[in-house]
Amino acid sequence: MALKNAKTTNFLTGEYKVIDPKFGGDYKRVELDLGCGKGGFSLEVAKRNPDSIVLAADIKANRLSKINNKAAVMKVTNLETLRVMAWDLIGYQLPPNSIDRLHI
Repeated sequence: MALKNAKTTNFLTGEYKVIDPKFGGDYKRVELDLGCGKGGFSLEVAKRNPDSIVLAADIKANRLSKINNKAAVMKVTNLETLRVMAWDLIGYQLPPNSIDRLHI
C-alpha cells in the first residue's frame, strides 16, 4: 500500500524529468545507487547528504515502491527512484559526466 505523501517511481519511457543540480535545484551533487535493492543504503545516503540528490535505480518496481514509502515516513525528500535496467542507464540513458558519485 502506498502512503499518501510517497513519491512515485520514475519509469524511463521517453518522457523525462530534468534532475540537474546546476539548473533548477539546490543540490550540489548527484549520486546514483545502481541496483539499490531494498533501498537501505540509498535512504541512508540521502538522509546523511541533504545537499545531494540520490537516484535509487533497480529493475523491480515493487522494491522501488517500498523505498518511496520508507522515504515518505523518514521525510527524505532528496531521493528519486528509477525503474531501469542498469546497462541501459549507464550505457546510453545518462548524459556524460552527469553523476558525481556511483554506488554499486
